[in-house]
Amino acid sequence: MKRLIVIDQDVEALNLINYCAVELKMDVYSSVDQLSAWEIEALRPDILFIDCALSRKDGACICAQLKSNAANKDLRIAVMSTLPQDKSSLTQQYADRYLRKPLDKQALQTTLHSLIIS
Repeated sequence: MKRLIVIDQDVEALNLINYCAVELKMDVYSSVDQLSAWEIEALRPDILFIDCALSRKDGACICAQLKSNAANKDLRIAVMSTLPQDKSSLTQQYADRYLRKPLDKQALQTTLHSLIIS
């Protein structure tokens, strides 16, 4: 069973992601509060969904910290943002996938499927 961590302060987004992940029989840990890179690593996820605009620390910074650790080479990251200009820079540097907010259920399901099989 794949483990998914979702970090987003948008409760609607959390609920939608949780719903889609449970349909795929994933083990889901979600948080509206920020987790540090080491807290995420301790949970040993296969996939991370993280919003770029978190209150205490930029989601992209957390992604960079995670990707800089060789132990996380198999961690798949999907970043979420309301800003379309974030897409190219984030996917080139840190993320395996990008989701534009507000989330579209079909795009979310497609992203989850692709990260599960990668």
